[in-house]
Amino acid sequence: MANVNAPFGLLPYGLNNSPSTPSFPTITRKIAQANTNVLAKGDPCIDLNTGYIDRTTGTPVTSAASLYCGVFWGCEYVSVSQGKKVWSTYWPGGDAAGDATAYLVPLMGATPGVFMIQALADPVVFADIGRNGQFSYAAPSGGGIYKKSGVTLDTTTNTTATWPLRIIGLLSQISAPGAPGTDDTASYNIALVSFNSLQVTGI
Repeated sequence: MANVNAPFGLLPYGLNNSPSTPSFPTITRKIAQANTNVLAKGDPCIDLNTGYIDRTTGTPVTSAASLYCGVFWGCEYVSVSQGKKVWSTYWPGGDAAGDATAYLVPLMGATPGVFMIQALADPVVFADIGRNGQFSYAAPSGGGIYKKSGVTLDTTTNTTATWPLRIIGLLSQISAPGAPGTDDTASYNIALVSFNSLQVTGI
């Protein structure tokens, strides 16, 4: 089956060097009431100098690895339109009576995790394993009560130590042949990455 262009941001897969299925406990952070950016499940988030968090931006994203704090996994806030506290898989960029509580899969200060992420366009190839990569931001897709991240892996890789992602494998190495995202000769294949929290130079 051909690869499908259907980004999902960062999707937790497992833990480095562990065969067990992880639970990926979340941490809580705050989104400012005035933040009009939409954050969707799977979006990588950065620390702001205000104490709040926000989504990453840019194509490719130039934020250093040291700024990243977690992967957005949902939030709760008091909805003005509904008159009650709601849980949502995305932050709508408004409709809140106060700051929102965000739930993040941690990237800093946690056991290193392995995530799946779709390539932006050109495929990530076997020779890219061990190199560093950046995010490429696109607005979330979906509507109604659900949105998913549009973030992908920029397919320009490098040795730059401050880049936030370390490519550690390809979905084709662990998934059944022919599954979507496993054609490493075509666009939109899926890579396995870890967070480059120690800012190690790529190969």
